Amino acid sequence: MYKYTDDDTKTYSKLGIKGTTYEPAFKEAIKIYGNQNGKNALDFGSGTGRSAQLLLSIGAKKVVGVDHNQSMINQAKKIQDNRLEFIKIDKKIPLNANTFDVVLACIHDFS
Repeated sequence: MYKYTDDDTKTYSKLGIKGTTYEPAFKEAIKIYGNQNGKNALDFGSGTGRSAQLLLSIGAKKVVGVDHNQSMINQAKKIQDNRLEFIKIDKKIPLNANTFDVVLACIHDFS
């Protein structure tokens, strides 16, 4: 599994969406998910928070992002929005069942 360093995550967080491989995937996710107004969302594999922000942009009232990499979580926590929460996970998501209305998983495998 690829290990992101603090410098990697800083660079990664500045990529944005436009012109990256995320752009077509995010456009498709918007079509599929539609309006998520007022819903609680889980962003599984949140990285630096780009997909969490996507969920907010389509109406989610609260997004919890989880990732296994502490550097990614640290970078994501720099986003100033009280509707976002980021949690490092290891093997189990430390949240109750039936907490979320919608889940988005954007996962890369660089092994």
